[in-house]
Amino acid sequence: MEGGGKFISKKTWDTNFVPDVMKVKLLDASERGAWGNSIVFELAENIMAAHISEFPVGT
Repeated sequence: MEGGGKFISKKTWDTNFVPDVMKVKLLDASERGAWGNSIVFELAENIMAAHISEFPVGT
């Protein structure tokens, strides 16, 4: 993934920089229901965290 860092769990990316969130590949999150996709970011040594989720229309 661009910007450096590493996965610290199946869906959590530890990084200090995400250059373009629109280019981040979201991972399967079907266990959350509605056949969605998501990714979690841990930033600045876990001082800040963020996530991106995408679900189909109408769910």
